[in-house]
Amino acid sequence: MQSFSVDPLENWKRKQWIGFFTALKDKLGEGDWADRGHRGGGSLTFRWHRKEDKYLRLDKDELAFCLEVTDAANRKMTRIAWARALMAKNGLGGITIESARRKLGKRMRVAVLKGDYRQKGERGLLDLDQTVETLKKAEALMDAALAESETIEPEPRLTI
Repeated sequence: MQSFSVDPLENWKRKQWIGFFTALKDKLGEGDWADRGHRGGGSLTFRWHRKEDKYLRLDKDELAFCLEVTDAANRKMTRIAWARALMAKNGLGGITIESARRKLGKRMRVAVLKGDYRQKGERGLLDLDQTVETLKKAEALMDAALAESETIEPEPRLTI
């Protein structure tokens, strides 16, 4: 399971991802990994830091700020409000994010970390402690955005 620590990031396969996500759960004290399947294949993901309908997700080299909205009628406005709150905190703690592709659904990526969240050490191997530090900075940005979103009034829905 610890083979992720001795294999270069470019060579990671399923076994390394499972070991990495297991180690993250131990270091972060929370989180779950799962297979994310779809018609084009699938990948392992790791979700943690869930706060009501918002959470952080790792998928390969991407760290995403996600949102889950079950009511289809509210998806667009809820996504816009969360994106505004996140972007208002962009750069906090040295974390730079950018908007994710706008695709509405029950679970949506709203913003993503610019660059790979995985920090490399010697010989291109993962530096787990530095990676966890990056993830904690993402948690802090999300928490600050949550506080911000409580002060942002949603725009009224227009009816025609």
